Amino acid sequence: MNQRVVKLIPSEQVDRDYFYWAINRAIEEISNMAKHAVIANVSLGDLRGLEIPLPPLPEQKRIAAILDKADSIRRKRQVAVRMTEELLRTVFLDMFGDPVANPKGWPVVKLKDTFDLKPQIGTIVPADEYGEQLVVRVGELGKVDVVLDRCKSVTLPDRELNKFSLSSGDFLLARAIGSAEHLGKASIFQEISSPVVFDSHVMRFALQEKRHSSNIFLRVAKE
Repeated sequence: MNQRVVKLIPSEQVDRDYFYWAINRAIEEISNMAKHAVIANVSLGDLRGLEIPLPPLPEQKRIAAILDKADSIRRKRQVAVRMTEELLRTVFLDMFGDPVANPKGWPVVKLKDTFDLKPQIGTIVPADEYGEQLVVRVGELGKVDVVLDRCKSVTLPDRELNKFSLSSGDFLLARAIGSAEHLGKASIFQEISSPVVFDSHVMRFALQEKRHSSNIFLRVAKE
């Protein structure tokens, strides 16, 4: 154990598992205590002054058991998600082959030649809770369908509404976002009865109908 690690030993009045969850619950508060020099650090004095809820020991054990079980379910779900993603990659490679090597000899075209609607960036009007139209942002992308129940809203004048309204089958791509993890997320818009638009962090494009049903291997070609 070096100077950057502090050992905390709870008393007999505190269940160790409960203590673990209580400290994790206070991570944000501990982070706010940090003094920023070359390396951010928290003093022992600050830690000693940290307050945590302390119910009776049996209740601590009960709470810790519930949180342990929830954490186990969370970790199992993460494993299942990783396995599903790996299965999807395997199925894709089995059906279409390696996109780079193209072993099945699919015809190769420039992506721009498949567009029915050229790439377009959405509205710069900020989203709020009380607008007239739902607006799709990066947070609603990543599943096959756009997650519309997460959308906020905007109010656009008729000219911009016509320009940025989505149609069934439009492809939406996250083009600008602070986290590289979310860059490039995509979804397909499924039309609903009320108008839906998209914001400036999202790019919309549509493929030619004749391309949808043909066996064409797409590669983004450099100009």
